Amino acid sequence: MKIIPIGGIGEIGMNMILLKSEEDSIVIDCGVLFPPFQYLGVETIVPDYKQFCEKFNQTKTFFITHGHEDHVGGIPYLLNHCSPNIYATAYASEVIKARCVSVLGNKKVPNIKTVKFGDVIKVPGFEVEYIQVDHSIPDSSALFIRTHDSNVLYVADFRLMGKHKSSFLKRIGEIKKDRNIDILLSDSTNAHEDSDSISEDDVLLSLDSYFSKAKNKIIVTLFSSNISRINQIIKLSKKYNKSLFISGANLKTHINIARSLGYIEADDNCIRPDSELSKTEENNIVLICTGSQAEKYSSIVRLSKDMHNLKINENDLVIFSSSQIPGNEKVIMSTINRLSEKGAQIVYSGDYGVHCSGHANKKELKEVIRNIKPKYFIPMHGEHLHLKEHIDLAIEEGVKEKNCFIMKSGDEFVYDGENAKIKKKHEFNRCYVDSVTRELIDDVVIKERESVAENGLIIVTILVDASGQIVSKPQLMSYGTSKSAEVQDVLDDIEDKLFSFCKKHSKKGHLAKEIQEIKGMTKREFRKKYDNKPEVILNFLEI
Repeated sequence: MKIIPIGGIGEIGMNMILLKSEEDSIVIDCGVLFPPFQYLGVETIVPDYKQFCEKFNQTKTFFITHGHEDHVGGIPYLLNHCSPNIYATAYASEVIKARCVSVLGNKKVPNIKTVKFGDVIKVPGFEVEYIQVDHSIPDSSALFIRTHDSNVLYVADFRLMGKHKSSFLKRIGEIKKDRNIDILLSDSTNAHEDSDSISEDDVLLSLDSYFSKAKNKIIVTLFSSNISRINQIIKLSKKYNKSLFISGANLKTHINIARSLGYIEADDNCIRPDSELSKTEENNIVLICTGSQAEKYSSIVRLSKDMHNLKINENDLVIFSSSQIPGNEKVIMSTINRLSEKGAQIVYSGDYGVHCSGHANKKELKEVIRNIKPKYFIPMHGEHLHLKEHIDLAIEEGVKEKNCFIMKSGDEFVYDGENAKIKKKHEFNRCYVDSVTRELIDDVVIKERESVAENGLIIVTILVDASGQIVSKPQLMSYGTSKSAEVQDVLDDIEDKLFSFCKKHSKKGHLAKEIQEIKGMTKREFRKKYDNKPEVILNFLEI
């Protein structure tokens, strides 16, 4: 058995793991990584699937644990390079289909096989069983994986504070009676969290308290896939005879999926069409909207900037019923401050009790390890500090320190049925999804954007005749640099030097042959004065 994480270790997102037996290989999950917020026009980051499919071209089967973007969001981009069989539970299957239509249209259709909990899927070299766990999205799974020489339990995103705890632990107990679990891979997101988890019932009571006291309209932003929270808002809207409106395409997609599967609370017509929003009394409005992470074009951000058809007024209640993903704290607080400046009362997760995490805390993680008693332990899904904390918990529960491994993306963990070690490292490139075109771009484009952002841009325009001879002094325009007279003097000086260079070299042939030297000279001359090299775009215009 070999385990090779493609992503999802040392980071929050891009979960993807390759497992290899002597006969074949499988992949678990295929997610995206959300970059530092508004990072250089990048929406998400994915592995280089072309490279992956070329390296592991025999891998034909993917198993999906649940439908969150960091576990399924990469599938549309994978389909451009291979068409694997994809096993997933009902909700994840529908999310994958919707995601593929959104990105690919009808160009490529994923080959999805929908499974039920308790199903055991047999593929060459592997038997994979789906076990239901609680998480913040419906139909979440742990996977029990058997090969000829190993038993692996992969507990992806989960929590034990939920209605499936008993059945999950019962099934683990049944497995333990039949065979030992050699390797445990487990979610580490909240391995640092000491405080007790609160339940969904606790959240409902807290939300009810805020609804009962609201003086004006109520706005709730949350993760679009948090169907249990959406059901709570529907329940409270009915209780207080409010009109409920939905704002955000992704939110509507998840509600439609949940409704098709019977997971949405009967709304008794309290969910109203968008066309009625402007006609509804302010104190009768409840709005569920996207933007819990203050995404650039989300509804809550547009509300905070007066770019939404609904306006924030004094005494409006805005509830952030979500946690803050690491790295997003600053931009979320900026949004909260803008809403507060407009007079809104702000309630957010933490001491207010309006959100419960979908990830197990220390106590819950220890309980899982205690029940499983694995020989080897590999923490997953978290930054290095989370992984280290999780290993400390495993050691406290009796796993030998030498049998705990902190891996990095590309590491190859090898287990021969007796002993385990990290053998070698595979190199995997990454691609970036452009936030405008949604096409994949590579490191070269990112480096260009970084350079322009840091150093600015100079556009050099050179007029030439039909034979490629310069006809007038080059014109320089700068962007992202200072507009001071001193900088303009530097640009004028560069124009003169380029003119002299071009007159000299145009006699030897068409100036287009000197593109690299003209760019290099522009950068060098600017750096002499300001110690940075702006990006240069060179235009030849023939007159």
